[in-house]
Amino acid sequence: MCLALFVEVFYCLLNEYIHWWYVPVAILLLCPLIIGSVFFIRFFTLDQTSTRTKVKVSMILGIISFSLLAIWNLCYFQWLYKYDIVYAGADVVGYTMQTKKSFMVWSLFIAICLDFLWAYFLCIAASYSYAWDGEVEDDTFAVPEMPKIPGNPMGDEGEEAS
Repeated sequence: MCLALFVEVFYCLLNEYIHWWYVPVAILLLCPLIIGSVFFIRFFTLDQTSTRTKVKVSMILGIISFSLLAIWNLCYFQWLYKYDIVYAGADVVGYTMQTKKSFMVWSLFIAICLDFLWAYFLCIAASYSYAWDGEVEDDTFAVPEMPKIPGNPMGDEGEEAS
């Protein structure tokens, strides 16, 4: 998916109707997906507890990147694109035309589908990690045990001693 998105974004450099600075901004927004892909590849090379937790982080980074790219597409084509028709393609192979509204709806639809798919993969990765490692004990919010003071008039259970 990461490679397909990069090919699509770089293909916009050949489009004479899209500004050249659309591509660097889109690549910057795809950086979380690159980091997530590295975490995912690392998991497949070495399956251990630390890499299993990074798979979940990888899925979250993918969702963030898809959402940011969809927001960028919406903003760019709504306010910064100067034509009423979105021309997709290149001069050599030809252009396909869509209205701005239909292009933005399809762009948003694809981003939502990818977000839901990656959220499903996140649930699968979490259940895999739980099945392999067991429940992770998180004691960050545990109440510390009070030390016992000799001669405490309240006793051991916190009730008043008689």
